[in-house]
Amino acid sequence: MAAAFALCIFIADTVSPLEITVAVLYVAVVLLSARFCRARGVLLVALGCAALTLLSAAITPPPGPLSTGIVNIFISILAIGGTAFLALQSQSAQAALRERADLLDLSHDAIFSCDMNHAISYWSRGAEELYGWKAEEAVGKVSHELLATVFPVPVGQINAELERMDRWEGELVHGKRDGTRIVVTSRWLLQRDKRGRPAAILSTSNDITERKRAEERLRRSEAYLADEQRLSHTGSFGWSVSSNEIYWSEETFRILEHDRASPPTVELVLQRTHPDDRALVQETLDRAQREGTAFDIEHRALMPDGAVKHLRVIGRAVATESGALEFAGAVMDITARKRSEEALRRSEAYLAAAQRLSRTGSWAWNATTRELTHWSQEQYRIHGLDPKNGVPSWEDARQHIHPEDRAGFVDSIERAVREATDCELDYRSVLPDGTVRYIHTAAHPVFDGAGNLVEFVGTDMDTTDRKRAEILIGQVFEKSPDGVAIIGRDYRYRRVNPIYERNWKIPAERFIGMLQADLTGKETFERTIKPHLDRCFAGEEVGYREWFSNKFGRRFMAVSYSPLWLGSDRVEAALVISRDLTEHMVATESLHEAQAALAHVNRVMLLGEMVASIAHEVNQPIAAVVANAGAGLLWLGAPSPNLEEAREALESIVNNGKRAGDVIGRIRSLVKKTPPSRDALDINETIFEVVRLARSDLQKNRVVLQTHLSSGLPPVRADRVQVQQVIFNLLANAVEAMGNVDDRTREIVVRSGRSDADDVLIDVRDSGPGFDPANLTRLFQSFYTTKPNGMGMGLAISRSIVEAHGGRLWATPNEPHGAVFCFTLPIAADETTGVAAAPSPRPAPPGFDS
Repeated sequence: MAAAFALCIFIADTVSPLEITVAVLYVAVVLLSARFCRARGVLLVALGCAALTLLSAAITPPPGPLSTGIVNIFISILAIGGTAFLALQSQSAQAALRERADLLDLSHDAIFSCDMNHAISYWSRGAEELYGWKAEEAVGKVSHELLATVFPVPVGQINAELERMDRWEGELVHGKRDGTRIVVTSRWLLQRDKRGRPAAILSTSNDITERKRAEERLRRSEAYLADEQRLSHTGSFGWSVSSNEIYWSEETFRILEHDRASPPTVELVLQRTHPDDRALVQETLDRAQREGTAFDIEHRALMPDGAVKHLRVIGRAVATESGALEFAGAVMDITARKRSEEALRRSEAYLAAAQRLSRTGSWAWNATTRELTHWSQEQYRIHGLDPKNGVPSWEDARQHIHPEDRAGFVDSIERAVREATDCELDYRSVLPDGTVRYIHTAAHPVFDGAGNLVEFVGTDMDTTDRKRAEILIGQVFEKSPDGVAIIGRDYRYRRVNPIYERNWKIPAERFIGMLQADLTGKETFERTIKPHLDRCFAGEEVGYREWFSNKFGRRFMAVSYSPLWLGSDRVEAALVISRDLTEHMVATESLHEAQAALAHVNRVMLLGEMVASIAHEVNQPIAAVVANAGAGLLWLGAPSPNLEEAREALESIVNNGKRAGDVIGRIRSLVKKTPPSRDALDINETIFEVVRLARSDLQKNRVVLQTHLSSGLPPVRADRVQVQQVIFNLLANAVEAMGNVDDRTREIVVRSGRSDADDVLIDVRDSGPGFDPANLTRLFQSFYTTKPNGMGMGLAISRSIVEAHGGRLWATPNEPHGAVFCFTLPIAADETTGVAAAPSPRPAPPGFDS
């Protein structure tokens, strides 16, 4: 082809009449020969073209001046020679490149080059072997797209570092032609042109996938080992017998609580040894030095603070190049083990039962190879497999899943692998004998240092019994005599039991989705139900009792709300249990009314016994009124009326009238049958009021009354009339008990103060004959009395009043004579702060001891 082309150029140059350098076209012949011939051939073609140029010039005289022809010949020969020179240079460069390429192909590394847009221009044989693509398939492709490269950092950041440093090295994840992923160590070199501008990138990759896997296995092994060392409290030591030097690890220093600034010695070891074990340790060390034998002993160590630790020390002789005797070993803190051994022995039965009842096994699953790598003993038992057969394959384990649950199980696991997230699911397992068990499995992903998913670890829990229990609970839900419902955070019913259907005359299915306010009424819901439900949704157990009115009447209900989390971090619903206590409440109210009526009768009877003293109490101010009125008339009827004396007489009349009114008012309040009310009472003032009312009766019966009332007592929350009745009953009983006492002073002491439980304590002591200790338990029984004409209700009513207020009433003997009746009342708390209200001290009335 080159020869034909040269012949054509020769003919055109010879016959052409134009003044042009046709011979220059021989350059194309030289270039064409350079593509197919070696250097010698190119040189011969160039010489031939030059000869043809001269021959053509000789045959055909130039049409113009001679100088022009000579110039044309010179230009043509110069072009042919220059082209030949450049062609030979190009062939030499290409030969050098081929030699380099051949050398690169000899390397086992994957080598390829690409331009600054990462388009591949060279693909070595090592790259073909590693990745699977032939050179003709790879050249021209973008390397990142072809290899589906995963970079540790954005590729733009890598390019910037490459341009700055002319090199980059790191680990990449590449995809092969068969779809597998490999980890490579990649080194990039930047090639620049003569002007220093980036021109190409040479990349060399080494497959380190197996090394990375080995490193990960080693890392996991080291992590497990580190955990075991930390958890086992095991330190290490080295001991050179000849130099007496001792090396301790950090854990050994921590175990023996020794300062690292002071080097350990054998003497220190003996000092830290418990005195009772020191001889054993000394003997062991002596024998080890003498015979060069291993040792394994347990002994106690005495810490600087006096604490005792149990240690196990293991030593092995180590041969050295010099022949010196050395020991290496471990120090284990087995204190916790020693202390727990006894407790463990005592609780073995409980622990075994707990393990059996929990029915929880553990497992590990490789996310890459899809193989089970670990099964615990309990896991074998749960699935009915024999541990002797080893860990089952993933396929075998799947075959034990119930056919109806298998697809859902696999989908859940595959989704967890794709998303690298936790996974929880329930499924049924079919045991080899055909038994079906319900299993709850929970799996957690484990990642390597690069953030790649490595495996899943998880647990299988045998929930067969729980499933059966759920069935039973469902039956209890349906058959409970109480109303049971589940209400969501939107205050709508999610489920009700048949009691709701029976009580509300509404089919159970109509309750689902119904707002509770639509059932109970908006006012009742907003006022009573919603506040309690909101407390339950906040996580609080709530219970209350309330009268409710609906279209079926008025009912007293005891309601409890229990929060239901339903696997969430917040309360999703409330379990509502309601019990109808209407009949019980009606009976209780009737009982309270009967007790109140009986207490009123008791007060009236007591006052009936005190009529004479009451008359005396009232007659005194009335007689004073009459006397002062007569005196006033005399002062006014005198010839010179003494108005000042008359005014004083009238003031005395007013004061005595108020005194008589106070007496009558106290009697009316005590006798009046009014519903109880709880107020903050000053207990000392309440005692003074009762004492004033009973003073005449005390004087008539020649009883000396003393009061020892503590000042600064906080108020109590109580009904004034009922508390007065209790004090009045105790005073009346004391007076009557001392009716036949003539050999000693008839004395009553009333005291107030604080009890050990921080309540207010009141006691009434008398000097009467006391009571028979054998009858102590009967004193407060209804209708039990030692009085000839008594009803036996005073103390029983008093105790019921005190206990209704949250206190208690009891009796003890008084030394040397009489009885002591004590009762307590709780302190009134501030309704806004919950703190006991501050006391309001009052001075004792004149005429009373305190």
